Amino acid sequence: NLSSRLDQMLNSTDPGDAVDQHMVQDWTHAIMETADRHCSNGSLTVNEMRTFLARTQFEPFLDWLTQDRLRMFGRFDLDRDGALDKHELQAAVKCYLTGQDTSRLVATPPPKHSQRSSSRDQLVWVNKLLSHQFHQQSTQLAQVKQLLAQVPDMLQSERNRTRTAYIELDQTQRELAYAQNEVEELKGMLERMKLAKQYQMTARQVADKALSLAAIIGEGEQARAQAS
Repeated sequence: NLSSRLDQMLNSTDPGDAVDQHMVQDWTHAIMETADRHCSNGSLTVNEMRTFLARTQFEPFLDWLTQDRLRMFGRFDLDRDGALDKHELQAAVKCYLTGQDTSRLVATPPPKHSQRSSSRDQLVWVNKLLSHQFHQQSTQLAQVKQLLAQVPDMLQSERNRTRTAYIELDQTQRELAYAQNEVEELKGMLERMKLAKQYQMTARQVADKALSLAAIIGEGEQARAQAS
């Protein structure tokens, strides 16, 4: 089947092996089936290839095609719509398998056989362009939804932080009130110490005066005793 054929080619193909048209077509078909999943419109965007070709057997081709800031990809995107249709992808696969120098590559669009085929090609191009735009809008919408889904958690986190801030503020106010009470008590103790010191000095002065009076009285009694 196709899968076993691709595995065989991937395991045996090197730059020296001959690359025929069947091999190119098989690779193109397999890559398209693997990566065309977002819009399933017969064309591959860079996002589709990076999403569905990474970590597969086609990852080396993905790295080759998206190298140098997508300049390689741009050489095969003939209509500049940001996606590769089957014709464009097949040209890229052929260059990759054959090792063709792409620096001088001049890409040409598929031939137009008739007015009907031209109109059909235009419809395919319009459909591809609209699908690509739809995919971009879907991706942006998914990103917006993802951000909106994070809003409840963000609001809950903000509420928790606000609640924690209020608790810390209340605790700080309690500690401040306790410190103010301590200050008032210290002021009261200082006032009492001043009064006690003043009282101590007054008592000492009274005692000194009493001793002085006692000495005077003693001297007077002694003088009277000597006179008598």
